[in-house]
Amino acid sequence: MSEPGDRLTLLVLGVSSDVSQGMLKALAHCTLRIRLIAACVTPEAVGLFGAQRAYLSPYAADPGFVDWVIDVCRRESVDAVLSGVEPVLAALADASEAIREATGAVCVVSPPATLAVGQDKLEGCRWLAAHGLAHPDFAAGDDGGALDALHARHGFPLVAKPRRGRGSRGVRLLTDEHELAGVRGQADLIVQEHLSDADGEYTVGCLCDRDGRVRGRVAMRRELHE
Repeated sequence: MSEPGDRLTLLVLGVSSDVSQGMLKALAHCTLRIRLIAACVTPEAVGLFGAQRAYLSPYAADPGFVDWVIDVCRRESVDAVLSGVEPVLAALADASEAIREATGAVCVVSPPATLAVGQDKLEGCRWLAAHGLAHPDFAAGDDGGALDALHARHGFPLVAKPRRGRGSRGVRLLTDEHELAGVRGQADLIVQEHLSDADGEYTVGCLCDRDGRVRGRVAMRRELHE
């Protein structure tokens, strides 16, 4: 671990992703004294070439992933671990306390319960509804009564999508009763009212400190691809 006033050593995982590469770029231009360590599962990842040291890492689902992170943190005296890759974030969230106890490194990640809400579209909609925030009307794919009520309120088209996923992968537009029947009983799907895309697709990201205070936010207009 670094002493106060020393440079920080940061480990960024999954640097083939655009989000992790954005972290490397932002850190390289910040005013702090930083030593960057990059890691990825593929040796062709461009992010590996923008750091002071680079490692090939196991996949987040690998049983040895956490031990590998601990080993690198010890070897490089890492102060904090970051990533923009969802499976990596989930693994770090579950192991953050163990990693900190073993190495002193802080994993910059939400608690597992918070991350679980953000990674599950059905739980995300339920959370928004419970907190009085705007959200598309929805029903779980395996809740026949809720699906019928959703259809009665909004008619067709409806939108079916995987509860867990990214981009537009697995998204289906339901235009009739036959297509709606095709998603009934599927617990891994959420069905929502169809919202006009006339204003485009937007993503908003927020960064909170350990006390829950919002320290930064960014809103992006995006185009999603298969």
